[in-house]
Amino acid sequence: MGIFNFLKKSDSKPFSVSLENTKSGTIEKEPSYMMAVPKDTSTITDMEVIVERIKDTNDVKVLAKRTGHNPSVVVSYKDVEYDIQLSIEDYTLPELFCINHQLTEADMQVLKNAKKGVSTKLTFGENNMDSFHLQIKVLAAIVPDMAGVIDISGERILSGKWAALAASSSVPPAPLYLYGIQAVNNNKEFWLHTHGLHRCGCIELEILKANNDNYGDLGNLVSTLADIIVSNGEFIKEGEPFYAGSLQDGFEIVATWLSIENALPNYPGLKIGGKKDHEDSHAENAGAIFLYMNETDYNNHVFTPASTLAKELSDNPLFMKTSKETERMKALAVERLSYLKNLLDSPMEKAILVKIGLEVDEEFKNGDMKEHIWFELKSMTDTTLTGELTQEPYYVKALHTGSIQTYPYEDLTDWVVYTKKGVITPDSVYLLEN
Repeated sequence: MGIFNFLKKSDSKPFSVSLENTKSGTIEKEPSYMMAVPKDTSTITDMEVIVERIKDTNDVKVLAKRTGHNPSVVVSYKDVEYDIQLSIEDYTLPELFCINHQLTEADMQVLKNAKKGVSTKLTFGENNMDSFHLQIKVLAAIVPDMAGVIDISGERILSGKWAALAASSSVPPAPLYLYGIQAVNNNKEFWLHTHGLHRCGCIELEILKANNDNYGDLGNLVSTLADIIVSNGEFIKEGEPFYAGSLQDGFEIVATWLSIENALPNYPGLKIGGKKDHEDSHAENAGAIFLYMNETDYNNHVFTPASTLAKELSDNPLFMKTSKETERMKALAVERLSYLKNLLDSPMEKAILVKIGLEVDEEFKNGDMKEHIWFELKSMTDTTLTGELTQEPYYVKALHTGSIQTYPYEDLTDWVVYTKKGVITPDSVYLLEN
């Protein structure tokens, strides 16, 4: 445990828990359920036609198909076989599902008024992101003109335009698409919890007793851990430490989790997220996030609620991303550079930032570690980007805010465009089609 430079805080409210029979953060994967809602229901009346459309799915080979009472297809995608069950089902827009995309008024009306959709069920393979990408590809193929995707496992609603772009891409969607985070409140007390991680083979995550002022920042901590779970396909055992990121003062965020059975007794008087709320939701395989403040706390099973450090977590922390996710983001940013070039050349009022992977100073090098930091884009050529550094680097002492630098495309890891009409990222270019 000496590898961590722990956070330091004197006014936290820790408690001790006896961990005799710890639970695993990795579980057996549950099936993933997702539905495509068509703009025209007449396109989904014939199941044989629907199954036949899967042959048009990018990079997917149909090995076997079965129509009739329980239609399904067996496909090969990236050398992994999947059994996908299909069904045409009655549909009503779920009131409590999160709408995670900006939908056109026309698409929203379709989703509200539609009566049927095509549902898919599959169990993820070893690579969660590839499996999810396959499911999106299949949905886009079987319902080629959809209003949206109802992610039943993640309890969220996604744009049909986004799904079509994601299906045509060679890059999987971001880990955040494989789960949803709900913030349920009761009298200004918030219960944050995920949906969708069970299909990735891991526990669902929670934070108890958040409030109006901090639930957004605490959500960033939840999403950091959830992204790593999705990317790695596994999670630590109950009570084990996990590096989640660092703060500007150099202290590190060392997270862990407790089962609901072990966590709830330490929250008397909960307004939301208590035992009753867990009877129907998160009854099993769920864990509440806590922090270790020092090595002594770890050795003695002393846990600090994450909600007590919300102020520190709001002060521009550097949250961890896996090398897999960094490479995925980089690939998507480069794949969609044509959108960035068009936006740069457009007359609209905007601010464009590009994230560049910088070589760190020798004293900080650890393998192929890079510092990923934002520049304001000034110009582009066919091979390079020139920008002005927007913040002080942590690990590159020679560079400072305001420095003008030019980098090749291969150093780009992300980009974002701020306009009066909204924010455009490589992931959200579907907004340009609305």
